[in-house]
Amino acid sequence: MKEVQLRDLFVSSLKSCHVQGNIFDGGTNHDMPEILNIKYEYYYRSFDLVLVRVLKDERVGPLHLGKLESSIQENVLVRNNILSHFARAEKSRIDRIRFYPVELKSDDDVLDARLPNQILNAILTFGKSIIVLDYNHSKRIVRDRLLNLFPCTVVAYTGEEDYFRMLYFYDRFVTNTFFDMPRRQVAKILYENGLSNKVGKMFKVLSIIQKINQKVIFNEMFDGDLQLSQGELEFVEKLSDYDMTSEKRELRNLIRSSTNTRITEYL
Repeated sequence: MKEVQLRDLFVSSLKSCHVQGNIFDGGTNHDMPEILNIKYEYYYRSFDLVLVRVLKDERVGPLHLGKLESSIQENVLVRNNILSHFARAEKSRIDRIRFYPVELKSDDDVLDARLPNQILNAILTFGKSIIVLDYNHSKRIVRDRLLNLFPCTVVAYTGEEDYFRMLYFYDRFVTNTFFDMPRRQVAKILYENGLSNKVGKMFKVLSIIQKINQKVIFNEMFDGDLQLSQGELEFVEKLSDYDMTSEKRELRNLIRSSTNTRITEYL
């Protein structure tokens, strides 16, 4: 079938709860009580579909950040532009929104090198990815035992009406994995340089720099305006007061220090 036919069948399946398996949270079927928005060819036509869930907030009283999963906290911080935009539109709290980009592959399509790029693009943009395969593609993937090679949730068309089933659930949510900073390695470097008594404070400083870097990267990907908190702006301002060694001077020192290095020192 054509991709648009597969898309329409999948959307119908979602609305009718004809998907076998919980493609959002893993496990068995559910009746999807949350609000589900379906965006076609979303984000400058980068994705075939983007499913947007607005979770019910059953908690009463003030928000306790300690109860939020760390991945959700990270996601809100680094993808705040796109989440804030949708939260305003849906009049929802920002931490209750979940995005699921979907890539469709009908049997008329070829599974080639574009698919890994599409999955990676989805993960970098939204933290997750779902691919929906037509009947023959799904049979081939299962036969060749390729399911576990996909860093995404895989859904297959059963060939009957609008029924689909989840073949594989990828339970990892990517927030800052690509830019993560290993705390132990940082502590080791500081310890070796006589700064063991300042590990906690210095790691916090480096973490703020990392967070700002993530925001810059993600907002560049989204072509959006960079939004830094007041604390982050004050932090950057304080850093600007620090007199760093110029890159040219540092480069000269590196070249000068290696000028008289003997080849035997590497043997």
